[in-house]
Amino acid sequence: MKTIFIIDDDNMYQMLLSRTIRKINDQLIIVSFTNGEEALEHFGELFEQNSSLPDLVLVDINMPVLDGWQFLEDLEIVRPGYKNEIPVYLISTSLDENDKNKAMENKHIRDFIIKPLPTDWLEEVLKSL
Repeated sequence: MKTIFIIDDDNMYQMLLSRTIRKINDQLIIVSFTNGEEALEHFGELFEQNSSLPDLVLVDINMPVLDGWQFLEDLEIVRPGYKNEIPVYLISTSLDENDKNKAMENKHIRDFIIKPLPTDWLEEVLKSL
């Protein structure tokens, strides 16, 4: 079974996104985190236990405790090379071109998508899992 990690501090958005994902494919496992630190701790446990990594990560940029950028940097420290194993998409309400450019310059980030995620885009991404 395929697993998706949603890392976003907006609980309402997490719920709506999870509902949309389930409508597209109700066979997926969805695990949500409210900040990058929680997700990073969970990744650390997965790495230590040699457990399966998620098949997709959707991470918000602007979060308290540990934002999306810092989460991705810290994850690389915890597990060098993880970015070649996990498709990561940045999701944000940010319209700042600097955020988009920074994401597009990072070869390990698949795309930068403005919230709310377009359903047709999400369908395509989920089909590729």
